[in-house]
Amino acid sequence: MKLKVMALVGGLMLLALATAGTAFGGLPGQIQSATNSISQSASSQSTSTNVSPNIAIGNGGDVNQSSGSNSSSSASNSNSSSQSNQQQQQSSGGSCCQSSGGSQDQSSSNSIEQKADSQSTSVNAAPNLAVGNKGDVKQSSGSNSSSSASNSNSSSQSNSQKQSGSGGYGKQSQSESNSISQSATSKSTSVNASPNVGLFNGYGKKHHHHHHGCDCSGTKGDTYDSHKGGDVNQTSGSNSSSAASNSNSSSQSNQQQQTSGGSCCQSGGDQSQSASNSVSQSSSSQSSSQNSSPNTAAGNGGDTHQESGSNSSSSASNSNSSTQSNTQSQTQGGSCGSSCGNCGSCSSCGGCQSSCETTCSNCCQQVVSTCCSVVKSCLQTCSSWCGSSCGQSGCSG
Repeated sequence: MKLKVMALVGGLMLLALATAGTAFGGLPGQIQSATNSISQSASSQSTSTNVSPNIAIGNGGDVNQSSGSNSSSSASNSNSSSQSNQQQQQSSGGSCCQSSGGSQDQSSSNSIEQKADSQSTSVNAAPNLAVGNKGDVKQSSGSNSSSSASNSNSSSQSNSQKQSGSGGYGKQSQSESNSISQSATSKSTSVNASPNVGLFNGYGKKHHHHHHGCDCSGTKGDTYDSHKGGDVNQTSGSNSSSAASNSNSSSQSNQQQQTSGGSCCQSGGDQSQSASNSVSQSSSSQSSSQNSSPNTAAGNGGDTHQESGSNSSSSASNSNSSTQSNTQSQTQGGSCGSSCGNCGSCSSCGGCQSSCETTCSNCCQQVVSTCCSVVKSCLQTCSSWCGSSCGQSGCSG
């Protein structure tokens, strides 16, 4: 009785070891959920306002007046990063039917978001006023504004999933997403509301006279001529420029690969891939220039020169030279078909029966004589197809 108990315990231990060996032959499951994200935001704002007037009244010499306002703004983002999600499973596996590949589930995303906003405003509301001055009068008023916003991206984004081994195929599931979003906005405004006013100037301007003789004082030289006055030169202008641009030369890829070199009887595994690559670019540019600054000259003694202008320019551009790819491959190096007729080193067990395939396969991996003489429960269950093929008459019962 004691001997039978020891034999039963020994048999159960061998069965447990055999089952553990099968577990090590197969691949466990892998689950990966990964996210790589980059977000860049640049904002710039510039404002210039001039409300300080220039006033000149009753001066004896020349008058030079200038009024101006200038503003510039710039915002930019640059990205050359690398984002990668990788999942790999490898096993040497066994040669029996149970040495199948494990399952792989991967859900990952790579995202880059860039946003650049720039705004520039220039306002000149400072008038130039010259009244009753004796010399030349020169007046200028202006407003200038410039704004630029730009995004640059040369990043690399990749998701890869790989499964290899000499056992059976497993199941692969991949859901991947690569996205790039770029937005650039630029706005520039220039307003000149600074008038130039020149009234009754230049009547005391000194001019050169060449006398044929001496004057009453007995000297030669310059005298003031009330009949020829000084000149008036007036200039008014407004300038605005705006630019917005996006540039993208990134690389996006999703890869899924499954390779098996064994001769296991299992059929190929399942592959499922859901992948997306996206690039979104938006650029907006706005430029406005307004010159409401009049030039006024009245009652002056000399020549009058007046000039007024307004200029505005705007540009928006998107450039994309990215590379996007999705690949899926499956390779089998063995010659076994979809049936379980050949079980590698266990081929002596004959054809497979689902009800006792696992149990008998485990027996066949052990020393044949030990398996057949001790593990009676295994042999009784599988006697219909294992039988005497293990080399022992005791296999049948």
